[in-house]
Amino acid sequence: MRNLNKRFLSLTCLMLVLLSACVDDPELSEQGEVMLKLRVSFANPQLSTRAIEDYYFHNEYTVSRLDVYFFDVETKKFFTKAVITNLTKDDSTYDTEYDITYQFDNIRIRAGVYDIFTIANYDYAPDKVADETELLDRIDSLTYREGIEASIPATGPVMTNRATSMLAVDLIPMINKTYILNIELERVMAKLQIGVSQNTFPLMHEGRKYADINITNYKLLNMNRQYYLFQHTDILSELTGEMPGRFTMPDNYGDYSEQDEQYVIDPYFYQKQDDATEASVFGQYYKSWFGNFTTEDFASMPAADNYGYAYILENTAFKTSQKNGYSPGIAFKGAVSPVFVYLYDTNLRTLKEEYRPEYWPKTIYLYQFNFYGSIKAINMASGLSLDELVTYTDAELKPYGIKQCKFNMGVYETFYTYWIHHRNDTDIAMGPMEYGIVRNHFYRMLITGVSGIGNSAITPNIMRDNDANSYTDVVIN
Repeated sequence: MRNLNKRFLSLTCLMLVLLSACVDDPELSEQGEVMLKLRVSFANPQLSTRAIEDYYFHNEYTVSRLDVYFFDVETKKFFTKAVITNLTKDDSTYDTEYDITYQFDNIRIRAGVYDIFTIANYDYAPDKVADETELLDRIDSLTYREGIEASIPATGPVMTNRATSMLAVDLIPMINKTYILNIELERVMAKLQIGVSQNTFPLMHEGRKYADINITNYKLLNMNRQYYLFQHTDILSELTGEMPGRFTMPDNYGDYSEQDEQYVIDPYFYQKQDDATEASVFGQYYKSWFGNFTTEDFASMPAADNYGYAYILENTAFKTSQKNGYSPGIAFKGAVSPVFVYLYDTNLRTLKEEYRPEYWPKTIYLYQFNFYGSIKAINMASGLSLDELVTYTDAELKPYGIKQCKFNMGVYETFYTYWIHHRNDTDIAMGPMEYGIVRNHFYRMLITGVSGIGNSAITPNIMRDNDANSYTDVVIN
């Protein structure tokens, strides 16, 4: 898992309402009580990231509602719930560029040992549950049902603490002293940023430029439509592919561990296997599934030194299924501008260089770093004997080393597919969690180079699509 530089934003909050515990309960006096204050913090990127996104960055950590559940550590039964609302920012906070602080009055709660679970900005948090199992078994398919959010609302994103981070918390009575309860929240979504290092990439061969590529658009692929409210994990060292009969605490709510080949898992994790999955179901699992990809709904690529961004749900897969059309990815659309195209001169029965795009045909072909206006022109240049009356697919031309670009909406289009890296494995063999998206992470993708043209269309083949990123050089932080 990629370690990001982190800094913490501290929040203390305004109003706590205890829904089940009564401060006048005689039991409080007999067993003692604790004066409790919450301190909520968030993992946060370093200044270099923040400076680019200052306009909307604060919303990514806004807390408009905080639901804190207390369970008895022995019985796991529900004890009480605290609700924090009506937050007011303290403008006198030190170092306000990084720290956002809210105030709330101290509360009293019966001394004891509790398992504590916290959910922020969640519209469907129940006022009461029977026990921990009922709370942790909930799967949210409502808040982010489309799998992609263009922005964070003013009320803030859904966040939770790690389910195993606050188990068996001993709230000890202290005379004339407040107990500080530190809660670290993580967003259930990840943020993906996409940009280019330059607006135009020249395609070169032996010191000669033969075309320019402009990456004009992008489209996110395989975006999950559901997620677990609290992050789930599973140890898959044997890769049995069998879903646990029940997700239990703490085994399936722990932290990711590379040594144990432990995976973060999303609700569809166990269905994403090459040898067992019916491909047709993925149209229901995913928004913009690779298997029924269309070239519609592309977003515009920002100009160099700018980033497009979106918030997306967790999506992970077995090591054997990563990058095979199941992992999250991006389709890039590029505009191809050849320096010239060889056209066949029917009068002279030879090839001529044509530099004027208005004379180029609707389909052009790349062969050995030169563009040709027809199969006939390629046959003459190469000695091949391709049928000049046939309309070929990309796959049919590939054995001959030929690629094609088709004219559409004023440009010759080319498409690239890139599977998103969660971490770069140091070994040659693909490792666990190498491809995927994990919640509470920032993924910044920068296209730094293009070494060739892609395909004239994307025809997904989810079982064998393991080609190396289709001639785009991408840096991920």
